[in-house]
Amino acid sequence: MTLIFGFILSCIHVVLIWLYRKRYNHKYSIVVIVGCLIFPLLFLNFQMHTYDLINHTIGIHASRFHGYTFFVLLFYRVISPFYWVSMWLIDRRLKQAEMRSIQTK
Repeated sequence: MTLIFGFILSCIHVVLIWLYRKRYNHKYSIVVIVGCLIFPLLFLNFQMHTYDLINHTIGIHASRFHGYTFFVLLFYRVISPFYWVSMWLIDRRLKQAEMRSIQTK
């Protein structure tokens, strides 16, 4: 469930970057900066709350097999740089494609 939610969040972020690049041609994209700070937090927050959903669905017997949920907060430091670089590369690629389309006109 968390991976599906993360994929949907990433797709939403890419669409927002594309819409921003379509409208503005700034050097730095505020959508990339703010999104790269917020989206990994939403992803990890969702992961912490899926434990409650699993416990509700399976029962209280499953609660002892989840492990330490506070490690999710430590994963932000690992996930965030990778997510930031990937979204920055996508933004750069979209900016280059927009520049090429402007030059051909």
